[in-house]
Amino acid sequence: MSYEDKKVKIGIRDVGEIIKLFDNLSGRFKAFNVLSKGVNINVSQGYYELESGFDVRPNRPLARVIKLPIFDAVNVQLTSLPSLKVIDDAIIIDENDGIVLSLDSIPGDVETILLNIRCLLRHPRFLERLVYKKVQTEPRKNITSYWMSAQFKHLDALKQKLNSLRVDDLDFLVQVHIQQSIKDIIPYPFIRQLEVGKALLQTRDRELKIKLARDHLRLARGNKLVGREEEVIEKVEDLLKPSNFETYLDVLGQFYFYDCFHGGSFFRIPNFVLPSEMRVITKTNLTLEEPASKGELQYDRKKFQDDFENIFPEKIRKKK
Repeated sequence: MSYEDKKVKIGIRDVGEIIKLFDNLSGRFKAFNVLSKGVNINVSQGYYELESGFDVRPNRPLARVIKLPIFDAVNVQLTSLPSLKVIDDAIIIDENDGIVLSLDSIPGDVETILLNIRCLLRHPRFLERLVYKKVQTEPRKNITSYWMSAQFKHLDALKQKLNSLRVDDLDFLVQVHIQQSIKDIIPYPFIRQLEVGKALLQTRDRELKIKLARDHLRLARGNKLVGREEEVIEKVEDLLKPSNFETYLDVLGQFYFYDCFHGGSFFRIPNFVLPSEMRVITKTNLTLEEPASKGELQYDRKKFQDDFENIFPEKIRKKK
């Protein structure tokens, strides 16, 4: 086998290549009756498995060694059925030939074998070529809904070529934008108070210090947050912790919540930095029997805004 041939087999790009590989395997197992061809993909763990069952009897192929040009497998297992006994001696991993099956090492009384090959998901567009994904945003009065849908592409061809296909933990990234809500709620007197305080600490100009000190005293009149700046910043940051932001989210339908974290660009207010969005990861599963999945991520925008606003005293909020 040439270097070019071997290179093509490293890092399978899509399920179409897997189907071609199955067809090649069927050709190599000429005297075997191919019972099943399946693919299992686990997105979270970053691997896919090829699984195929073969009838060994009544005929044996003339070739005593079968070479499978797969060079990126991380695990290969040959199991006899129905005993589920692993036949380790029949598998050889060869640098030049890939996976080599030694038929002489398969016990003579074995009637059916199950071949399982696990490979890493290496190609960045592997899932994109297999699954159509869509997220649609729908703002409502108090909540924002993010409608999510996933389905296999070329379903008829997949059903024709494969007996089973399963994708576990297919992930969706939903961008929940919060910047405008936060900027509209944070009172200008509080922002100005932070700006003046920061400038007062940084300047060495005597006249500017006097002016800033007067501004600081003016802002302090009736301002309940003077001297509590660190406490307020801590409350804001606490509210925006992913573990707390999760309480404003609800996942419905055939999807489930997986993770949440700060994302996107960040905007700065004196003394602290806030995210412009929260990134939420949801997941779903697909099979040939259930090839499409729909779900909804609900973001309770009103409750989040109310809780954020309650950090600031009402008198401060009303000031322009």
